[in-house]
Order: sequence, then structure tokens, then C-alpha cells
Amino acid sequence: MFRLFLFIFGIMFATLAKAHDLKHLPLGDNLKSEEPKAGYIWPCHIEANAGGAFKDGPWLNDDGKTWDSTKKVIVQGDVKWPHTFTITVEGDRRVFTTNDLPEHGTGVFPIAEESEAYKYDHNPNRIKKQSFSFSLPANPQLAPKPGCTPGAVGIMLSGVSLFSAIDAPGRDAPAHEAQDSCNGHPQITGAYHYHSLSGCIEDKHHAKEHSALLGYAVDGYGIYGMAGEGGKILDSKVLDECHGHAHEIMWDGKQAEMFHYHATADFPYTVGCMRGTYDFKVMQVLSGPRPGWFDFFFNSDQSELEFKAMNKHSRVWSLQDAKAKFSEVVRLAQTEGPQVVTVHGREAVTITKSNTHPKIKPGMSALEALNLIQSGPPIDFDIPVREAGGEFKDPQL
Repeated sequence: MFRLFLFIFGIMFATLAKAHDLKHLPLGDNLKSEEPKAGYIWPCHIEANAGGAFKDGPWLNDDGKTWDSTKKVIVQGDVKWPHTFTITVEGDRRVFTTNDLPEHGTGVFPIAEESEAYKYDHNPNRIKKQSFSFSLPANPQLAPKPGCTPGAVGIMLSGVSLFSAIDAPGRDAPAHEAQDSCNGHPQITGAYHYHSLSGCIEDKHHAKEHSALLGYAVDGYGIYGMAGEGGKILDSKVLDECHGHAHEIMWDGKQAEMFHYHATADFPYTVGCMRGTYDFKVMQVLSGPRPGWFDFFFNSDQSELEFKAMNKHSRVWSLQDAKAKFSEVVRLAQTEGPQVVTVHGREAVTITKSNTHPKIKPGMSALEALNLIQSGPPIDFDIPVREAGGEFKDPQL
């Protein structure tokens, strides 16, 4: 018999319950904005047709606006990993190296078919050792104005990447995606990550004190726990549009008045927009390596003429017809343009030539197209994989 577990947000349930109704947390699916807005996320880009959890769980409330974190299933397990993580300050840079394997245990991935979590999310990805090296400004500076939120927003002191509050299609990731008891799971190339504060990262502070530093955003600013000044548990209503604020905090062993982000139990959980400037390459590192087929679908040296032709779909096929006439689908993709395959009447995949990408819009320059791909969310969706010697299974979409 499988049990339903409490979705842990970082400190004791009883303390959180005083500040938040954990049975009616705001569902972030419709809390996306095109500008900075408190309680919302301003995403740089979403992939509306990307995969992920395929079925809503019973922890999503009937009002369509809230979810019950106390009922959410978890991916079970307590797998231990060889954790390596270092932080040093070199001049005006804070230098990080990590293998992205946490110091805490994780659930067992891929998600087991017999598990409760599998009923809602088939995440087939395996956690794999990474090799991330990057640096952030040791003394970050505010940007002239806030910027949109990239897919990977920071690094936590567990040595694990922190992704934004939404999954690739733009839904509230903690509410929809199957995660383990430490609020993590792997993306397609095995990079383990969180979308909110992990309950397995200890927030060391006294009851009436400000939370400790728990991580760093990609702009270099600190990410602190759920307690503000005087130990008050915070929520998005008392934070600014980027999910932070400025006051005196402990920074590199000294008191300093500066901006910082806070984790909260409510959406957008950690970062709603970027308050400082950041190096795009750092976001790419923390997103994890692209799968081998990614470069197959995108070549920045393509001509603008090819880009303009990409988005012209020559035919839409049902999944059944595409399976029956797959040779014809491939031939038309090569000669006439991308072929769209639908599942239950909704666009599921696009089959296209290996040197094209279906998300490129007509009229885009090569540089614009490259920026579109790179500014998108990390590859955080599920693609069935085949074990050596095994058989392929039909996709369950």
C-alpha cells in the first residue's frame, strides 16, 4: 500500500501552517506575467507543447486556483550519491564547482511503474553526475530594471541547480510534477534539480531571527529561507515583484544592507523575475547539458531562408495514421516541411528535417532563433528511453 506524503517546503509543517494554508496554496498555472508582478513569474520563454506530468493529481483542488500540498504523492526512495560541491571567492567573483549530486538522498528515478507517482508522471530520466563550473558576482549590482526569469535561476547550498517555479509547458512545477521527498527530480540529461526550496536543505536560524542563506541566484544575489526579519514567515504578498526585498542581512560574514530573494511556500516559490544582471552562460550551465539530439535539430549556421520555411506545416497526422504511414511522414518532412502528429486532437510532436527547429518563427534572423532556443526553459521534460537490449514502448501521452 502506497502512502501519500506531506510535500515539504523547508521548515517544520507546524511553523509553515501558521503563515500558509498548505491545503489551499495558490496554483501558479495562471500566475504568469509579461512584466514584473508580485506573486507572479515573468518567464523569458515557455514551450507550450513540451512534456511533463500528463495527469492532474487529486491534490489539485476543484476550484482550479489552489492545490493541497499535504496530499501530493512523492517519488519514493533514499538513494545516496557521491556529493562534491565547493564555493570560493576569487577577487570579485564567487566560484562554484559541483557534480549536481545532492548531499541528501533522492527518490528512485526513473519513476517505477508500480508507484503511486507513476499514475501522474512517467518521468523516465535517471539522475546522473554532472560537471558544473561557473562564477557569479561576489558583490552583485541591481539592474536598471528587473528582467524576465530564465529556466534555471540559481544554485542551492546542497550543490543542486534551482529551476524556476514553472515546468517547460509553463505550469506550476511543484504542483504538477512528480518529485521526491526533497522536492527534486532529474531532467532529460540526468541533471537533478529543484523548482522550490528543498525540505532537505536545513534553514539554520533561531525562532525570531532572519533565515540563513540557502543559495545564490544566477545574478549573484542570495536566496534566503522563509523567515524574514524577526523570524516572521514570509509570503509573496510582502515581497516585491521579483520575490525579494532589501534590508540588512549577513553577507560573507558581515552585515550589509542589500537586496536578496526569499523562498516561500507560495508561488513563485523563490524567484519571480531577475533583480540583477546575469551571465547567460551560467544559466546554460545550471540547466544541464543539452541532449545529443538537440544540436541535430538546430544549427545556428542555417540560412534565414531555411528559418522562414520551418514553421510551415505541410500536414497534420493523428498518431494512428502517423504510425501506419511513418515512411510517408518522414518523406514529407524531408521534402515539404515539418509534419505535425496529434494525440487526442492536440499537437504532440513535430517531425522535421534534422537541421531545422519547429519553434522558429517566420522572419527570424539566425541570431534571433539562436536566442529563442537558448532563452527557453531547461530541457525538463520526459522522453521515453530504451534500455540496452530492451524494446521500445508506445508513448503514453
